[in-house]
Amino acid sequence: MKRVLIIALALISCLAAEAQLRTIKPSHVFKVPNISNATYESGNYDDTGNPLFYDFHYNGTYWMRSGGDVGSIVASSTLSPQGSANYKAKNIYDLNHETAWVEGVKGNGVGQWIEYRDVSGCSISSIKILNGYVKSDKAWNENARVKRLKVYCNGKPKCILELQNSRSWQLFDIDGGLGYDVDTIRFEILDVYPGSKYQDTAISEIYFDCTQFDCDGE
Repeated sequence: MKRVLIIALALISCLAAEAQLRTIKPSHVFKVPNISNATYESGNYDDTGNPLFYDFHYNGTYWMRSGGDVGSIVASSTLSPQGSANYKAKNIYDLNHETAWVEGVKGNGVGQWIEYRDVSGCSISSIKILNGYVKSDKAWNENARVKRLKVYCNGKPKCILELQNSRSWQLFDIDGGLGYDVDTIRFEILDVYPGSKYQDTAISEIYFDCTQFDCDGE
C-alpha cells in the first residue's frame, strides 16, 4: 500500500510539473508539396517562398549561416531498416524531407526521445519541424505522427510543443529563446496521432533558427 501511494504521489508531481510548462502551438504552417529532394537540388527549381527549399537548398536558416551546428544526435530507440530504407537518428537533421527518424519500440513510441548534443552557435529562437514521415502522402498517413513533444535543454524541461496533425512544415517561436548556454536539446514524445497502418511514430526533420537580433547577441 505504501509503495502504491509513493508511486501515485510521484505521478501527481510529474503531471503538476508538466502542467506548469509552456505549451507552444505553431505560429506558421506550410503544407509540404509533392516535390522530390532531387528536384530541389537539381538547380531547376527556385521558390524562396517554400521553406523547405529556402532552408535546405537555397541559403539555410540564419542560425545555420551564423555558425549554428549540432555535434551528434542520439535516440532512445530506432526502427530497424526495412529493405533499402533506414530510420536512424541522424535522418532528423539531414535537411532532406524524404528521410525520417522512426522510434523502434513496441507501441506508438510515447516516452521515446531524440537528443541533439554539442549544440553550438547563437541562441535558438525558433524550432522548425516536419511532423511525420512526409516523403509522401501514403507514408505520412500510414505512420503515426507526434501530437505533443516535450523539449528539454541541458536536461531541464523547457516547454511542450503542440503539433498539428498535418503533412506540413511547422514553425514554433520560443519566447526568450533557448539561451546561449544550451549544449543538449532533447525532444520526448508525449502523445501521438495514430497512423492508418503502422504504430511507428516518425519525425522527418527538426532543425533550428534564430533572428538576426538573437544571433548578434544584442
